Amino acid sequence: MPYINVELFDTTTKMWTVEKADKWASRDVCGNLYKVLKWTADRKMVNMCPATKYWQDKMVFCIRRLVQEYGVDAVYLDELHVFPYLCYAKNHGHPTCGGTHFIDGYRTILRRAKAECGKKDIVLTGELCSEAYVDLVDGQLEGFDTRPDSLPLFQSVMKDCTVEFGLFVSRVDLPLNRFSAKLGFTFVRGR
Repeated sequence: MPYINVELFDTTTKMWTVEKADKWASRDVCGNLYKVLKWTADRKMVNMCPATKYWQDKMVFCIRRLVQEYGVDAVYLDELHVFPYLCYAKNHGHPTCGGTHFIDGYRTILRRAKAECGKKDIVLTGELCSEAYVDLVDGQLEGFDTRPDSLPLFQSVMKDCTVEFGLFVSRVDLPLNRFSAKLGFTFVRGR
C-alpha cells in the first residue's frame, strides 16, 4: 500500500512550475498561499484545493498510475482527514465563504479513483477519524488516540462502516515495553 499525500504539493518540483499549479492552491482570505510547510530542508509544500478539477485530475492520475503501472492493490491517502483549509480563491469555482467544497472535492477524488483506476476492488485508506468519507474509504489510520481512559465513541458508532488501523509510534516508543503497550492498545481498541 504505497502512500501519497492528497493535500500537499511540493513547490520545488518542475511540475509545480511547468503546470502553473499555484493557480489551484488553496488561498487564504487575502488571496495568498497558506503558509508554506517545510517538509524537509529542501522541500516546500503548499495546500492544494480539492475542489479544483486540476487537483482532482492529478490525484486520480497518481492513484491510477500506481494501480495500472505498479500493480498495487491499495493506496494510503495521507492527510485526507486532517485539516480543512478554507479556500478563498475566486478562480476555483466554489463559494469563498464556507460551503462543502472541501469535502465534496475529496469525495469526488475518492469516487473517481475507484471508478477509473482499473481495479474494481482497489483499497483506499485515509487518515484519522472522519464521517465525511467513511462510505468511500476502506480503512482509516487512527494514529493518535492513545489515552487508555479515552472513550472510543467514533469507533463505537462507526464500527460497521470502516476499519481503523495503526497507531503513531515515535522513537521514544522504541523500548520494548512502550512499543508492546501501544500494540496491545491497538488490539484492545479493535485496530
